[in-house]
Amino acid sequence: KYGFDFGGNELIVLLVGMIVAFVVSLFIIKMLMNYIKKHDFKVFGYYRIVLGIVVLLYFLFN
Repeated sequence: KYGFDFGGNELIVLLVGMIVAFVVSLFIIKMLMNYIKKHDFKVFGYYRIVLGIVVLLYFLFN
């Protein structure tokens, strides 16, 4: 009716997607923690400032 009726196949795809997302997030968090131990946040700060400026410019001119 409204798109919320899951069959067996949809539930399997949903569960596999959730498991894959969880495993990938654990790997990425471990990678990020290792990076933080060895480096500082300067690159991340510059990235956020540039991204913020780009987003502001996008919304100002569109």
